[in-house]
Amino acid sequence: MISIMINTYNRSEILIENLLNLKPVWGEVEFIIVDDCSTDNTVNVVNKFIKENGIKVKFILNKTNCGYPKSMNIGIKEASNNHVFILNDDIFIFNPRNFIEILEKDLEKECVIATHLEMDKGFSLGKKIKTLFYSVPAQSFAGEMYNYNGKKKRYVNYANNIFCFDKSKLKILFDEKNFAGNFFRIESDFQSRARMAGFKILYDPRLIVLDKWAPSGGLRQKNKKKFLQWCIFNHIIFLRKNCSLTKYYKIPFYFLLKTTTHPPYIIFDIIKTFDRSFKRVIL
Repeated sequence: MISIMINTYNRSEILIENLLNLKPVWGEVEFIIVDDCSTDNTVNVVNKFIKENGIKVKFILNKTNCGYPKSMNIGIKEASNNHVFILNDDIFIFNPRNFIEILEKDLEKECVIATHLEMDKGFSLGKKIKTLFYSVPAQSFAGEMYNYNGKKKRYVNYANNIFCFDKSKLKILFDEKNFAGNFFRIESDFQSRARMAGFKILYDPRLIVLDKWAPSGGLRQKNKKKFLQWCIFNHIIFLRKNCSLTKYYKIPFYFLLKTTTHPPYIIFDIIKTFDRSFKRVIL
């Protein structure tokens, strides 16, 4: 059996939509929802939905906003099953019943299974271009274009952040000590440590997930400046932790990329974030 773990923050509407999409497998998987101290009405909305639909859910409410990695670790520890599937609240599984059947077969032989991430068909051309413009240079620092792995089933170095693993074999958690904020490269670091522990990552293109890209809440923040700072900080921490000194040339390139693609008035904040990321002692 598989435990589906969903981390959420101020996204009750799309979270309920996601759970409804998963209705075909309600009786076949365990659901774990970790609410990272939402300030909206998520608790009441989810509890009402659970009561009205009789769906079995482990609902965990953080008393304080802990951030993405710690919330993920809380959910992983609470999972009753060894097979834990990481799912964001705004990422939808395409054809859930078939998806779970394929995933369970893959897990009979492999420890870490990666999915194929597609952008929702409702995305505008402008949003698709913007997403691609960010993803291509950002993912190049991890060494592979993992959101665009194509249709070939194979082993990969990195996967997107929607993946499944066997926690009885892979006894690691997300790094909540080194990474700040709520997003960026935390899943890449997890996968890097999985490979260092001797496990392969199997990418199966039949496991399709759709990015609905909720505009607020979740892993995104209202303050775009903070969002950018976390993005830069975590990228640099990831490079410092997982890349050899010979690959440090990526850091100044990334710095130039950020300074040339953002308004001049936040360049100083970018510089401060880079400085803070290098002063951080890697634990």
